[in-house]
Amino acid sequence: MERRLTVILHADIVGHSRLMDSNEATAIRQVRMDLGKRGKPSIEAHRGRLNNAASEVVLAAFGAVADAVACGVAFQSLILIERRNSPDTDGLWRIGIDLDDVSFATADAYGAGINVAARTVLSSGQHAWHHRAHQNPGGPPWTQR
Repeated sequence: MERRLTVILHADIVGHSRLMDSNEATAIRQVRMDLGKRGKPSIEAHRGRLNNAASEVVLAAFGAVADAVACGVAFQSLILIERRNSPDTDGLWRIGIDLDDVSFATADAYGAGINVAARTVLSSGQHAWHHRAHQNPGGPPWTQR
């Protein structure tokens, strides 16, 4: 397994279980559209690599904090613009970012930083990053968790 310092972006959907319970086909279609038209292109445009996408959870790896944050902002902006007239926060993405050593085996990634990124997420339509990512030189001076 290869181990390297990596910026991890974790994204998930607020209220996904509730959406699946109310209309599974629509919820799945929305996730696939969000990832296909907005998520994957945002990751690629910001020099990231999609490591995993399962149900409503996305894990991507970046070489720089600034790229991960720019990706998260771009992705969420596209979603928020599309859903600006909806008062419901279900279906919105939230994003957490961390900087840590990650072990890579084929396309899978392992490490404590992945769990930290997953637990750093805030409310719907927001993004946050762990202090390790915030302290990275060249990282953006935005709010940290």
